[in-house]
Amino acid sequence: MHHTFALRGAAALCAVASLAVPVLSRAAGMTPEAMHRVAAMDRRAALGEVATPRSQSTAAGPTLTAFHADASVNAALSGAQLKVTLSATGASAGITEVSIYAVSPNGQRATYAGPSVGFPSNDVTTTVGLTFGVYSQPGTWTITQVVLYDDAGNYTVYDHDQVAALGDASFTVTNANPRALDLTPPTLVGGRILTPTVKLTPGANPIDTWAGVQVKLTDAGNPASSGFDWADTVFCTLDRAHCIWLGWGPSVLGQSGATPRMGTNLANLGGSVVPGTYWLDAVMLHDIAGNATTLTSRMFGGSTDFSTYFPAGQSFVVTD
Repeated sequence: MHHTFALRGAAALCAVASLAVPVLSRAAGMTPEAMHRVAAMDRRAALGEVATPRSQSTAAGPTLTAFHADASVNAALSGAQLKVTLSATGASAGITEVSIYAVSPNGQRATYAGPSVGFPSNDVTTTVGLTFGVYSQPGTWTITQVVLYDDAGNYTVYDHDQVAALGDASFTVTNANPRALDLTPPTLVGGRILTPTVKLTPGANPIDTWAGVQVKLTDAGNPASSGFDWADTVFCTLDRAHCIWLGWGPSVLGQSGATPRMGTNLANLGGSVVPGTYWLDAVMLHDIAGNATTLTSRMFGGSTDFSTYFPAGQSFVVTD
């Protein structure tokens, strides 16, 4: 069964600084907090780390009606892309975007996440491209998930079996340059909270309303390092009722280590963030080849003790 979610709220998108991941662009029509929770939890769900977030209402999302992926792509070619064509129907809000996730035999990921429809429509056929490069693993890749979004913030998730029932849900990647392969995900070395206390109300110092974190990572690669792409962190209240996503992606080819600083201005999120203590829930590290490491805190049912990586503290307090 596919999952349908409806996240309705403010009509305008609140500005969010320092978030370079294009998946946030779908936030039109969502509340700012819904944007953060869906962006963070949706990414973790795509990596198979958590269940997809629950809906906030029962409104129907778009329906996938046809799906076709090309049979193969040559990753050794410059700008190599696998063409994917899909058709979908929607309700009155109009379909606006699609996300497609694929995985290699060794766990590399390829993702298309962003605008794919120039104007909202309830009857869409569109073609997008999954990008590959010299670091991509050859072999049979699998489409693991397709997500459709409409302009009201509703979205529908289709898993591999549901996509396969409509068309081609696997494809072949060839790569004649195996010396450039990177089959090893980045490794978390450490980190620190940059803002132990964050204010919701702007004061004399504008930076007081910023939440920030820094992580240190390495990307050794195997046999070559493709380079650090981006990092995601998720901070939640203990009941996970409220979450804040801090992410950044400089995407530097061949960079084997990095210490990215990530933050967002809580004053830009309106009333969607409430006072309280926000604990580090998850850290996700990605390299350019598509390898990813996801660490989830023991406090939220995972296996990682973040105190070993964040010895000075793994939470920040949000005050009025």
